[in-house]
Amino acid sequence: MRDQIKRSVRNALMVTLGVCTPQISSSAQDGSGSTLTYEQAYFSPYKPVSLRDMIQQVPGGSGMLKDLDNDENNARGFGSNGPQILINGKRISGKSNNTNSQLTRILASQVVRIDLIRGNAEGLDVKSNGILYNVILKEGTQKATNFFKVQTDYIKGRSTKPRLLVSRNGTLGKMPYSLTYDHDAWIQRERFDENHFTADRVFSGFRRRFADKTWQGNKFSGDLQYDFDNGDSLRLNGLYKISDFAKTDLEDIHLPLGDNSLQLDSTVSLPFEEDQLNWEFGGDYETRTSLGSLKFIFVINRETFDAIEQGFSIKGVDSVLQYENIIHKARQEKILRTTLNSQLSDQHSLETGAEIAFNSLDKNTNFSDAVVQNPDSKVKETRVEVFATHNYKVTNKLNLQTTLNSEYSRIGQVGSNINQMRTFFFLKPRIEVRYDFSDHDQLRLLVERKISQLNFGNFVAEFDDDLGRVTEGNPDLVPEKTWETSLTYEKRFADDKGSAEVKVFYDKTTDHIDVVEITPGNTGTGNIGDAFRYGIQLKSDLRLGFMGLDDAILSVLGRWHKTEVTDPFTREKRQFQWWNNTRYTVAYRHNLPKWNLSWGFDLEELGRNGRTTLTVRDINRGGTGLQASAYAEYSFNNAMKLKLKGFSLFNDPRDKSRQFFVDDIRLGITDHFEEQQRFISRKVMISLEGSF
Repeated sequence: MRDQIKRSVRNALMVTLGVCTPQISSSAQDGSGSTLTYEQAYFSPYKPVSLRDMIQQVPGGSGMLKDLDNDENNARGFGSNGPQILINGKRISGKSNNTNSQLTRILASQVVRIDLIRGNAEGLDVKSNGILYNVILKEGTQKATNFFKVQTDYIKGRSTKPRLLVSRNGTLGKMPYSLTYDHDAWIQRERFDENHFTADRVFSGFRRRFADKTWQGNKFSGDLQYDFDNGDSLRLNGLYKISDFAKTDLEDIHLPLGDNSLQLDSTVSLPFEEDQLNWEFGGDYETRTSLGSLKFIFVINRETFDAIEQGFSIKGVDSVLQYENIIHKARQEKILRTTLNSQLSDQHSLETGAEIAFNSLDKNTNFSDAVVQNPDSKVKETRVEVFATHNYKVTNKLNLQTTLNSEYSRIGQVGSNINQMRTFFFLKPRIEVRYDFSDHDQLRLLVERKISQLNFGNFVAEFDDDLGRVTEGNPDLVPEKTWETSLTYEKRFADDKGSAEVKVFYDKTTDHIDVVEITPGNTGTGNIGDAFRYGIQLKSDLRLGFMGLDDAILSVLGRWHKTEVTDPFTREKRQFQWWNNTRYTVAYRHNLPKWNLSWGFDLEELGRNGRTTLTVRDINRGGTGLQASAYAEYSFNNAMKLKLKGFSLFNDPRDKSRQFFVDDIRLGITDHFEEQQRFISRKVMISLEGSF
């Protein structure tokens, strides 16, 4: 099956890159230059209810939405990079209250058009990673509209969790507003089967583990906009969310008998519970000056987490508490960013600005059976960034954009065993050259220096439930510095037949972050030296009208890359921790407007990965295995849609080999082996959404 998927991806990419291009039929308006425009009328046959439904109909849209769903947005500050979907050319002035949360509550009836912008363009709030989606909404007073979505997920053997989202969009005088209540929930069940072997590869036992995860929360959010008579605009948004997460982890340990049968020896229970509270307030203000457009954007947010994790050993009717860790964590962020966009001439534009951010983390873990170096800390960061971006339209075909960012930060850490202050200063240049061979063919060269953001959680000790041990905090961790270079060729076929893209890339990193020895016999997160990553990515989105499948879109992606770093323990060359060396995805969507139906599927397979620590070597031989989902949608009308979707159709299998060492991998003495298989239970989701 895996080889078939890989061959399908390669063949589809070859077809898209040239074999079938001339035969594809037209199905939408064709843009010119570096912008392709999809007007409201383009989406009418598909009866979209929300903005998210509309983006799914654009070639490449499903991949953009998937990337957005997977983006956890843990970066501090706003920065120049951000979500690749803008609303009226602007980013959302929020972190938790972000673009992804807006896509469902913005109704299709509010959208004028969607512009796909290839490369970068002056005046936009974020730098492009290839394609920017700029959504233009209607202006002026509109009739109030309401949106609802009810949903439930089902997993065999688990109780269902209903979900409800309701929102209202309207205007108060000259002020458009949106109010949303979202009761969200998520469930998952994993099964792990492990065969244990001695150092001589003699079978020594079997362990089966079930991990049931449940998350649910209630979120209230809203935003408000006011347009002044002089052309200035003010937008405000806020969010309040409470949620809880629980994991029930039960492990049955079986030992072999003399007759090759197994006998239950004991059970291990590893419960985990966490309560979370999150609030956020943000906004932006834009005004016109004699120098150009001046924008201010700000956000203030705070998250608190209170959790308890325990371990019980159960034998017969006896239950013994092995450990109990009580965790408190509070995270806060305050950001102010200002930018000035100036049009110097027809060929030159300049963006200048600054950002200041105040970040803090207060974390304390009470370990019941471990003495660690940094069990608690208060971390405070003040970061200032000053930047300038010059956009030079050399000719109608050639565009040059250069950026220089300077970043200064001061990080202080205070705890029971630590009290220190550190400062950092970095220059981050960026150059992008874009050349349009035609309205449909573009070449992009990007060279950029990136500085990673430190995860303050790595400064403080925490419990690793996978290895059953505490990892030390590292107050001396420094950011990674990476030079990223990429060359991308993109072809957009005429008459909206689709697109194809080839990208080659090379990254060189210093102070690569990995697992290191913090104190003798104890590991944590640290810097291990230089690292390299290079590879190629092929991506295409193809309309299948030439095969007689009108309104069908096939999206495929193949990524092959090699990573290399020197292991700090064995001194061997190896790939990055948990980095997959390949990725293959296939997404198919077929709209049947005549019957008001749409259906499709998504396939993904990630290649081999692994990790090495002081006492364990893990190898995922098949990466994550083949992940598959499929769905069907029925539109009752332009205002109501029913959706059925299945997840983990093949149980998302994963095969892992684990080699445990006595005390230290550098001694080369094996303690035992484990062969693990993981399966995720199939999940069925049914939802009904509509507007009124």
